[in-house]
Amino acid sequence: MAMPAASTRRAAAQVGAVRELGDQREGRRRMSSALAWTAARQQAHLAMRPDKWRFSGRQGFQENAFRSHTALR
Repeated sequence: MAMPAASTRRAAAQVGAVRELGDQREGRRRMSSALAWTAARQQAHLAMRPDKWRFSGRQGFQENAFRSHTALR
């Protein structure tokens, strides 16, 4: 089989580059949507359980441990 012409090879390389660029863009979009989904999930979790992050420090840790303990019983 003969080698394809230089123009054919150049066109094939351009098609491959365009396809690779599209894959990169799709991956970036998928990652951004996943990050947005995680952020929305965290916001919903904080809205449901505000007592988990209201306190801070050692007393906050004890408060959170006590509250989660009473919630788990």
